[in-house]
Amino acid sequence: MLLQIHPDNPNPREIAMAVEALKKNGLIIYPTDTVYGLAWDINSPKAFDRIVKIKGKNALKENFSIVCSDISQVSQFTLHINNPTFKLLKHNLPGPLHLS
Repeated sequence: MLLQIHPDNPNPREIAMAVEALKKNGLIIYPTDTVYGLAWDINSPKAFDRIVKIKGKNALKENFSIVCSDISQVSQFTLHINNPTFKLLKHNLPGPLHLS
């Protein structure tokens, strides 16, 4: 299914359809400031396997980016963020930032 969601005036029904697709192990493609992202529900191993297959990557050797709703959500996926890194995140977010 192809949904084209207007960036300035998104239709709530279309947003709900995208969320439902994610809940059903689906994938979405979304624009960022530089490229398009391919996303899945981080809690879905089935969707993750699909991403790995599509990208042709080794799931045990690759790094994948995650998108968090806010800086506090980062702590759910990390062991510890040191003070310099936290300050970098706090200063640059929201906005385009990718840490490897």
